[in-house]
Order: sequence, then C-alpha cells, then structure tokens
Amino acid sequence: LSQVEASISPPETNENKKDTNNEGTSLPVESGSPELNIASKSFVWRDNRDNELEIRLEKLNRILAEIKEDKIRKIKESVARWEAKYEKRLIDLELSMQNFEKKCKYDKAELSEQISRVEEMSDVNMALRQRIEKRLIAHGTVSQPEQNRQRILTMALNMLRGILYYTAQIRDAFLNMNRPALKQKEDTPTPTAQAKEEQPQTIKGSA
Repeated sequence: LSQVEASISPPETNENKKDTNNEGTSLPVESGSPELNIASKSFVWRDNRDNELEIRLEKLNRILAEIKEDKIRKIKESVARWEAKYEKRLIDLELSMQNFEKKCKYDKAELSEQISRVEEMSDVNMALRQRIEKRLIAHGTVSQPEQNRQRILTMALNMLRGILYYTAQIRDAFLNMNRPALKQKEDTPTPTAQAKEEQPQTIKGSA
C-alpha cells in the first residue's frame, strides 16, 4: 500500500507549492498586464490540480484501508472457523481414543476370563478322561475271563454243529446207496440240498 501511495502521490508537495507561490509573487510583473493574468491563472490551475489530486489520493487511501481491513477481517474469521473446526475434531479424536482404550481393556478382561474358563474345562476333561480310562482298565480285567468263556462256548457250539452236519451228510449218502431206484420230485428238495441250504447258516453262526 505504501508503494501504491508513493506511486500515486503528486510530484509536487505543499512546500513546492509555497516555493512556486513565493517565486510567483517575487516575479516583477507590472500590474494590469496580460502576463500577470496568465501567471495568476496558471497558479489557480495548479492549486486546483493539487487539491484534486490530494482529494483523489485521500479517497484512494481510504478505499485501500477499507479493503485492507476487510481482507484482514475475513482472514481472521476464516482462521477462527478453522481453529474451531480442528479443535472439535481433536476433541472427537480424543474421545474416540478413550473409548477405544476402554473397549480394549474390557476385551482383554473378557478374553482372560474365557482363557481361564477353557483351562478349567480342560482340567476337568483331563480328570474325567483319567477316571474313564481307569474304569475301562478295571472293567477289562474283570470281563476278560467272561469273554474267554464265551469264546470257548461258541467254539464248542460250532464244532457240535459241524459234527451234526457231517453225520447227516453221511447218513443221507448211505440211504441213497440203499435206495437207488427211488426218484424224488423236482419240487421237493433232497436232504443234501437242505443240508447245503443249512450250511451257510451254520457258517454264519460260527463266524
């Protein structure tokens, strides 16, 4: 602004005007001559021009001051708005950080509680497993003689069934040798066929 004022300020100042006025008054001019009229007119025109330039300069300085004050005011208002906005964001960020910290503490406590529960359950499961294993071992030692008895009984039954089956086969063979002329019907099954049909059943029972 100072540069603008310096560039717009008139080349002549009040001191220069006084000097010129003094010079004008000191000129030896005869009264009533046309040269005196021309000089007086020139002095009046210079005074008017200087006054007009001063008025314009004052107006321009006032306008520039108003513009400067307006811009400064707008800048201050924008800075205040941004400061309020960032302060609000900062407060929100601090609150969110505090909430996140509380949540982390709560989650940590809950997780540690769940871990302790799982450890207790694993200990209980281990104790139950050991008890079941002990009972199975004890029950196995008690039930082993009974299982041996059942195996011996099933083997004896299978052997008895086999003996009966083969005696029936031998009997049927002797009967067929004594009666070769007799022919049985196709629909009625022979004793050997019945024995063959019974054989898979005895094998399944032995298995």
